[in-house]
Amino acid sequence: MNERTRLPNRRPHITVPISWWSGDGSEKNYFCTVGLYHDGTPGEIFANGDHEGSQIDGMLSDACILISLALQHKVDPKVLAHSMVRVPGIGDDPLGVATYPASPIGAIVDALVKISGDGNGEGVKKSIRT
Repeated sequence: MNERTRLPNRRPHITVPISWWSGDGSEKNYFCTVGLYHDGTPGEIFANGDHEGSQIDGMLSDACILISLALQHKVDPKVLAHSMVRVPGIGDDPLGVATYPASPIGAIVDALVKISGDGNGEGVKKSIRT
């Protein structure tokens, strides 16, 4: 296993909207904040659910911790996205197939793929805030 690469205490970040279509057909909108290494690659992610303290809020927080640890161990966001369950439909799919994430966790990982661009942080360098 790769050695964990910790992020610096002060680091650039970007906040992006994510959308996910729930099982009842309604669109759920969330925001996630991605902490970046100084070269622009993602190293951590935070997201909140509908209401603070709700079950979805807790699940998203836990998932973000696991995703962040994977990123810090150099797991490519595309590998994570490829591992997520996808359902058929017409959606904005960074993997290039006509599917969309089956959960908000998959939508968060899709956002990471978009932010990562070609894998070296090019997807966000113009939008970074410190």
